Amino acid sequence: MNKLQILQSIQKEIDEIIENNQFNDEGIENDLKQLLEQQDDEIRTEIILYIHQHFPQFAQTQENLREKYSKNLQEKKYDQILLELKNNQYCEQNLIPLSIQNYLIPLQQLKDNLHLIFDLIELVKQNGYPNFISLLKLLINLFFLDCDNEIKGQIHQFVGSLLENQIYKFECYVAQMTQNIQIQDNFLDCIHKVQSKEISAKQGKESLHQKCKDNQILFLFELFTLKLGSHADNLKGFITNLICAKNKIINKDELIEYVSLTENFNENLDFLYFKFVFYFWIQFIEIFKIKESILIVEDKLSKSQTKKKVLEGAIKNLNSKEKNMIYRYLRRKILYYCNFEDEDFREVYQKYKVKEKEFIQKQKLKEFAEISKELMFYQLKSLQSQQKYWTKEISILSFLATNELNSNLENLIQTNFKGNNDRKLDNLPKVQKINLLHLEQSIKSNRQIKMSRFVNQTETFIQYPKQLKIKMEEFNISLTSINKIQTIVNEWFRDKTNEENFKKLLPFYFNIIKRGESPEELLSLINKNVMQKNKSHWNETLNLKSLFQLLYNNSDKELQMILLKIHSKYRPVPLLYQNPQLEQDKTSIKDFYVFNTNIYYLLSNDFPIINFSLSQTVNQFGKTELINKLFYIDNKEDQKFEISDSSRMNNNSVDCQFDFSFNGSRNYLIADVHGQLEDEIFEQLLPFFQVWIIQMKTEDEFDENVDKLIELCEKMKLNFQPKIILIIRDSEKKELNQQKIEELKKKELDFCTSQILNLNQLVNQAIEIEERTKIKKCILQQIGTRNEKISEEQIQKSFLQLCKGFNVEDKEIRESQKILNELAKELKILEQNEYGFYSIKAFPFRNLVWEIKTKKQQRQELNYTILSLEQELEKKKNVINDLKNEKSSDQKEKIKQKENEKKDIENNIKSIQDKLREITNKIQDIEDKKQKQNFEESKLIKSFSLIFKQDNYYITYLRFVEHIQKFNQKNLKNLNIEIEDLRKKIGSFTEEQKKERSESEEKLITLEKKYSVQNISIELFWREVIKGNSSFQQSPIKVVCQLIKKGEPFEFLNGDDLTIDSNFLIQLREELLDKDDNKILFLSILGPQSSGKSTLLNRIFGCHFLTSMGRCTKGVFLQLLKISNKEQFQNFDYILLLDSEGLQSPNQKDPEFDKKISLFIIQISDILIFNVKGEIHSTFHNLIEVCFYTLAKYSKLQFLKQFSWCFNQNSQINDDEKHKLLKQIEDIGKKLNSEENLIEEDGNKICYLQQLDLNIDHIYILGMATNSKEWQNSDNSKQIQEIKQEINLQDYSKNALSFGISIINKFINKYNGQQKNRHEILTWKTFITKVQQCWEIVSKLPDLVEFSDLKEQKDYETINKIATEKMTKANEKFLSFDNIIQQIQAKSELENSLENYNQIQKDFQQDFQQQCSYQKEEILNELQHEYSFSIISNAIRKKVEGNIAEVYQAIGLEGSLIILQKIHQLRRQFQYSLVPAKIQQTVNEIQNDSEQLITLQEDKSIRDNKYEQIWNELVESSNLEVEKLHIEFQKKLFDCFLKYKKQYQFKAESLEDQIDYFVKQINNQDPNTQKENQMEKICSLFLEDFQKNSFNTLNKFSKQQFQQIFDEDILNRLNNLDKSTLINPLNYLLKKTTYETIEKKEIVKILQKGLKQKLIQIVKEQKGDEKKQLEVQDLFNTLNQLPIQFDKKILQAVLDLIKKDFSRFKEILNEDYNKKVFCHATTNDFYKSRFDSSIFPQKIQSTAVTKSPNKFQASNYSNEILTQDNSAAVVNKKQNKLSPPLFPQNKQNLSSIQNSLYPNVQGNTQQIPIQTQPPNLQNKQYQQIRQAPQYSEYSYLRQKKSAYSPNLCQRYLQSAQTQHITINKLTTIYKLTNLYKIRFHKAIKYYHNLIKLINPLLKPKIILILIIQSIHQKKNLKLYPNQQIFFI
Repeated sequence: MNKLQILQSIQKEIDEIIENNQFNDEGIENDLKQLLEQQDDEIRTEIILYIHQHFPQFAQTQENLREKYSKNLQEKKYDQILLELKNNQYCEQNLIPLSIQNYLIPLQQLKDNLHLIFDLIELVKQNGYPNFISLLKLLINLFFLDCDNEIKGQIHQFVGSLLENQIYKFECYVAQMTQNIQIQDNFLDCIHKVQSKEISAKQGKESLHQKCKDNQILFLFELFTLKLGSHADNLKGFITNLICAKNKIINKDELIEYVSLTENFNENLDFLYFKFVFYFWIQFIEIFKIKESILIVEDKLSKSQTKKKVLEGAIKNLNSKEKNMIYRYLRRKILYYCNFEDEDFREVYQKYKVKEKEFIQKQKLKEFAEISKELMFYQLKSLQSQQKYWTKEISILSFLATNELNSNLENLIQTNFKGNNDRKLDNLPKVQKINLLHLEQSIKSNRQIKMSRFVNQTETFIQYPKQLKIKMEEFNISLTSINKIQTIVNEWFRDKTNEENFKKLLPFYFNIIKRGESPEELLSLINKNVMQKNKSHWNETLNLKSLFQLLYNNSDKELQMILLKIHSKYRPVPLLYQNPQLEQDKTSIKDFYVFNTNIYYLLSNDFPIINFSLSQTVNQFGKTELINKLFYIDNKEDQKFEISDSSRMNNNSVDCQFDFSFNGSRNYLIADVHGQLEDEIFEQLLPFFQVWIIQMKTEDEFDENVDKLIELCEKMKLNFQPKIILIIRDSEKKELNQQKIEELKKKELDFCTSQILNLNQLVNQAIEIEERTKIKKCILQQIGTRNEKISEEQIQKSFLQLCKGFNVEDKEIRESQKILNELAKELKILEQNEYGFYSIKAFPFRNLVWEIKTKKQQRQELNYTILSLEQELEKKKNVINDLKNEKSSDQKEKIKQKENEKKDIENNIKSIQDKLREITNKIQDIEDKKQKQNFEESKLIKSFSLIFKQDNYYITYLRFVEHIQKFNQKNLKNLNIEIEDLRKKIGSFTEEQKKERSESEEKLITLEKKYSVQNISIELFWREVIKGNSSFQQSPIKVVCQLIKKGEPFEFLNGDDLTIDSNFLIQLREELLDKDDNKILFLSILGPQSSGKSTLLNRIFGCHFLTSMGRCTKGVFLQLLKISNKEQFQNFDYILLLDSEGLQSPNQKDPEFDKKISLFIIQISDILIFNVKGEIHSTFHNLIEVCFYTLAKYSKLQFLKQFSWCFNQNSQINDDEKHKLLKQIEDIGKKLNSEENLIEEDGNKICYLQQLDLNIDHIYILGMATNSKEWQNSDNSKQIQEIKQEINLQDYSKNALSFGISIINKFINKYNGQQKNRHEILTWKTFITKVQQCWEIVSKLPDLVEFSDLKEQKDYETINKIATEKMTKANEKFLSFDNIIQQIQAKSELENSLENYNQIQKDFQQDFQQQCSYQKEEILNELQHEYSFSIISNAIRKKVEGNIAEVYQAIGLEGSLIILQKIHQLRRQFQYSLVPAKIQQTVNEIQNDSEQLITLQEDKSIRDNKYEQIWNELVESSNLEVEKLHIEFQKKLFDCFLKYKKQYQFKAESLEDQIDYFVKQINNQDPNTQKENQMEKICSLFLEDFQKNSFNTLNKFSKQQFQQIFDEDILNRLNNLDKSTLINPLNYLLKKTTYETIEKKEIVKILQKGLKQKLIQIVKEQKGDEKKQLEVQDLFNTLNQLPIQFDKKILQAVLDLIKKDFSRFKEILNEDYNKKVFCHATTNDFYKSRFDSSIFPQKIQSTAVTKSPNKFQASNYSNEILTQDNSAAVVNKKQNKLSPPLFPQNKQNLSSIQNSLYPNVQGNTQQIPIQTQPPNLQNKQYQQIRQAPQYSEYSYLRQKKSAYSPNLCQRYLQSAQTQHITINKLTTIYKLTNLYKIRFHKAIKYYHNLIKLINPLLKPKIILILIIQSIHQKKNLKLYPNQQIFFI
């Protein structure tokens, strides 16, 4: 019908209506409605207008209904619309289906979502061409309605009814997809077979997939073959895969955002759309009972053979009268697929097809946009295939299809087309921004990446700081207060990008990563802020992984390395993670990732395994959890990989977990993929891994994963065959697709499959264990022994290929590896060297020191060999001479033989002398090299120096340190086992197996030497470098300081030779500390080996001390920590930690080591932790006990220290356990309290329980730091090494920190409570001084460290004292040898032959030795009857017996030498007496031989030779024999000195040289002739040792170690000397006392004249009033102590004014107060002395006084007693006791001694004897006494004044000048040190410095009487030869 015909028909209908007045007739309405629906928009509009003209009143009503609807719709008054819907006319006028009236009740339940229904109604009004994306979004919202399921079902039915017009669009889609005849036939064939129940839907899909790979055909097949009722689940599954929904939880908003993005405009949106439409259709046709009908049909099909007929009949009969188009269409498609031949359908469908072809006809952008709204992807793809549009236009169409075009957007697009990139997109909605970026990229580049990923990733990281480059020094912040954690987190959340706010979190990071604390507290606070800000931002919450990632992204390279190194011990570290610095112009998918090249530095011989899934949808739960359960101990506190990770920062990442926690028992490197990775990433990543574990949730994902796996393998070029393990995680035990398995086999992939039940859902634990064991066994079988074959080089090479694949720069890695390879190569070479790491090719400086020591030992051996040969030569000469006198037939032959023997000896001597000269020259050359450092740097050190030329040298340094540890562990492991086995074997030998024991001991020595030369540590490198042997570009000290600041511990005490490099430590301070006076807290830890000392310090302070299994600290290491929270710790600047070597080590050979270290550490520390594992063992208890006893004995433990008793690694932590442990240690203090000799000078005992903190408050119990559990190996077929995993226990770190802060605070409280000890707080400089002093003491006084058990020490002291007393009494007869000498003399007078002298010597020596032996046995027998000897241990008994034996051995040696000397003297005399007779005999013989006579007469030289021959025969041979004995004796004597009285030893480094020199050069000289000439040589010989090893100057700061030296009067000490003292000072010392006086009136004059000026001077000084006030008060207090009478009232008034109103005092200083104060001072008063008059001499002869500008003359003296105490009087009170033995009464003798031996200083001070009568104070001589204003003499002890070189004296003079002396300590200056225990070799004149050092107020001569005492050496000391040797 044309337009005219239609209008005529309408007019006819109108006429009928007017005639019959039928306005509301339903038939008319239906007729008109049907007519209108058949027309297009244009004709429909004309018809409506035409009707309105004829029925104006009716048109008006319709218009009102439409306006009302539009208004309510616009104003969103949907509830009003619902009320109107009951009106049919309202529905009709607004084109709302009347069927809506059936759904009004459920619609009311929609409430806020009601608008969705009306939005959909409005969209479908567009006559089948709605906006595609808008409609899809509506369907999504309607599908995910949040309401009751029943209501939702009804709503969905109604929605399905609204989508009738979508049938035509769907049919167009089907037609286009099946237009290929072959595809159509295959499609129909498969779908018919499924619908007729010949095959299943799954089989049909597989069959179709083989014939056709088209996804759209497969999609249609699935859509039509789905079982009714499963469409909703199928749709949800599709959505889940589409948006990669985690845990299959679909977020509606994410789905809407997905479909809104241009980048997702693809065939999947078509699929999604039609799935939604189909779902709603199915829901709608349920009202027609289609399910029941289909069930009936299926029943018929199962019984019929003609299935097609059954289906065709069913279609015809199935509700055939139903006219609903949707029902009729679907019935044809889902029951038996065929074309829908309905005429009505066909007519509309044809129009739709025509209109679809007319889509793209317009050119303007807006028209272009309108068309694009209707486009689905398949239509766009069709246009693209027809090449109707260019790529640019297609891109624009895609953009317009997914975006609402507005003016702003249009302008942006236009500017983009013009090439203007200066755009601002930040203000646009996120989706539009992403779409614009996508459009821009698609226009500019063919490479497409998802811009949603770019924007989301950028948004994720834009809220956090970026590229802060945090350094190690910033990160190492220890002991930070955590009280403000809430505030700090809140501040950070206000601005998370703020650098300062983020850095405030570093201390918490430090605690978590370095100290191992739990992150839960910090994470809970952070996530609480996140959720409070926006609950929907759950994916912005952080976990430990993202927290670590955030810090890692903002760290510099070195900090990143240390973070990985520490974190990887127990936690996974990032291998691949999101790039926080994305750039918009990047076009590669790799740009979205950062590949972590730093992982390379952690690689060793790791076996790489990767866990991932290839499913399109990866379930958040299960995959990672399973890996944790399979490969690690199931422990909630120590979960490895993060499970249920919702943090957006962690999306699309790969973590890797090293097996460091397995301590070498396993070597897996397991990587876990989080989220989904693109194929391109997998292609690069997978070739690195040896085992691929591919997980699937159920068997339904198997096919998908296999297809993806095959596709990936085809793309990758693998040079090895990986093991592939396919795991179905939550298996339903379905059979796997065998066809897919066959495909894998065809690809020759090495794979296996495993199906396990869901472990989390298993209630039966036994079944869970069985399932877990099964899969673990499967994995281990696949791995087999592959992990044992992996090498570090192989894995590193593979990793570098990985770097290359990710386009990462690896230059720095390769440079680092090159250096390490060179070092490793050199280490390997040196390992094979005979001298190992003592070789000059390793450490030249170390080699030189070792060579010097070795050469000196060789030289000494050669010297003794030469002496022996010379004696042998002399014997040969004597034999030859005897043969010449012998008359025999074979005389000549014998002489010739002996001559040859003599020649051989001479040649041998010459050869050895050549060697000796060579060795001596070599020693000199080596010493020169060492001193001048004239040696070539080794290749090893050169390579080591290269490390520090790198920018990030710390990384390579750490790797090298680890390499050395592995190198040592590998090389020495077997050797160490062999040594231990050999030691056990030696210990098992019986006495009869001496030969076997000897052979084994020799072998042990060889092995130990090999162990020594092959042992290497990083410390050897630093020792060499610090000595200057390196090519470092910068100072090694600076490098060391940098390392310490980065947290590296450094060697403090050399663990090899137990030395401390003080110079190095001093240099360290200059670079390390901010300033000289930094306050440092010194904290140390002591404990047995492997008790967890290093672990404890690491957990308290976050240090890097070594704690790995088998790696123990050697020596003492320091680490300096800067304190950030100074207020909390009393403004201390640093904490110096000292980690000591473990005590009681079975490998420690030095028996004194433990006590040395313990005493040293206790003395130098402020805080000391005694750390034991579990309970304290008796050996450690005894060691600590004896150390405290030793310290108490020498220092009374008067120091400010905090002791803490930590019982570590305990399973029980409670108060009962504390009391139990306290009982184990409190007896230490109780025993010390019981010692009577450990008291203060005032007689008050110290409470050592309190002093040593032995109470419950200082007992700390800590639990386990780690827990080691066995990781069950399921492969029982093989016996492999036990695999154990170490689990970190985070509570330990928290408790350790609490413990650390507690002990520091307790020390600070002590510090604050003891003001007098505040000077003991050390700076670095004073600490080094203290270290030097303490180490000198413990290393050079053997008696301090000899015993490690208190009972042993006390037993030894008791019994040794008894033995010494007995020996002293018994040995009186050995003090003089005159009787023996007389006996020898008398015996020799009876002898007349030389041979008899030998017998005399032998007899007397044997007799003397018997006496010594008898005396020794007598002493030992007497000791047997002592009770104390019977109860001591065998070890102490043997030691005392050994001491006694050594004493009598020394006495025996001394006696033997005296006898030898006397016999030698007598033999000489006898030989001399024989000379004339022998000469006469020879002359007679010559006279009888005329020929010989003539020869001798003519040649004088021959005569001389003849005489020399006679002399040698008689005398010289005896001389050589005596000299040999003498030399042997001297060597033994030196050995004796080293054994006897060990406590008096001075340990010299060059002892061999000194022994050689004395034996050869000194001891064979006449003591009275050339000795003085040798003094300089002797001094220079010892000078080097003195400079290196001499004791430091003793002063008041040494009080702790040598309190008795300074606190006990010297005269008292001399009087109480031990009778067995080696050197008795009373034999060599005398006393001199000088009295100096000053007149009182002169003092008064000076005070009256200068006091006011002094006060004004004080007031004007630049210091605070408080200090000035104290200084003025001190001045008046000093003046008040002078012997001058002041007006006490005025003085008190002045003092009160100063105290109460100092400001007023300053104002009135101009007034003459000082005169008022002194107005009552009488100048005629005399000095009032309290000296005991009985001790003063009657006459004092003063010196001739030196001229001085300040001379005062005393006129009168008073005998009244001063109230002022003077310590000098105490000294003089002792003089009566000492005067008889000490001071000679003969004045002349005394004067002569002084004049000859002691030089005068500034005049001749005459010494006088002490008289018993008091002095006459009125004597004129007293009035002439002058004070020596500049000089006095310092006490000193010496053998001869020439024995000390000027340089040495000057050195000690300079050290003495630095001592600060106050007036009340003057007497202390004159107290001598422990003369009989320490060599006191200082000769110093210091008094000219004294006045400068005293308080300036004392510069005026107000010292009234100064008593100067000095000790002098007596003259003409007579010493025995052996004593002479020793005293030198």
